[in-house]
Amino acid sequence: MAALPEDIHLIERSSNFTVRLLSRDEGWGDERTHHTAHDLVLRPILSVAEECWAYGIDPDSAPFEAARTILRKEGRRYKVGLSGDPVTGHELFWNARGGKRGTIAIAVELSRLDVEAVFQHCREAFVFNNYRSGHNTAAITYAQRKIEGKTHLVFCLPRNNGFEWMEVFAPQPVIFSLYAKALELCDGAET
Repeated sequence: MAALPEDIHLIERSSNFTVRLLSRDEGWGDERTHHTAHDLVLRPILSVAEECWAYGIDPDSAPFEAARTILRKEGRRYKVGLSGDPVTGHELFWNARGGKRGTIAIAVELSRLDVEAVFQHCREAFVFNNYRSGHNTAAITYAQRKIEGKTHLVFCLPRNNGFEWMEVFAPQPVIFSLYAKALELCDGAET
């Protein structure tokens, strides 16, 4: 599937696109569920991540409690520990939706990630006109600053839709080849 001209225009402005990780039914299921996408998409990203941050998480919330052992407060955000297994037993943290958790931003060096291995387990790729609406402003600012160096990409899990989809931020012109690869590999893939 080729990118639509309006998608290219939006990507030129925002340097991002979105990949769907779960079906709509899965996305609105039990937030404590361990999904196949945790193993086939999230783990490979986390295994090569330089850093991972949680923005806007309430320390009195159930998602915070689910991740208490992997979170460390630094300023107004929380650093997510990447050693060991940051997924199993912490699914509520990754899956929380409806603004219960805030945005999670994961930074990865472009050269370290096998994007084909990740995208082949996503369901579809698309572009949002207003991608900022599902994220904490500080997380979007972090993602945009991180890609300025042209060596990193940043994955953002939204505060509103939990683990149903994630934004992919990358420097230009790399973002266009990543979007083309995502359209090729993840359209209709089962996770």
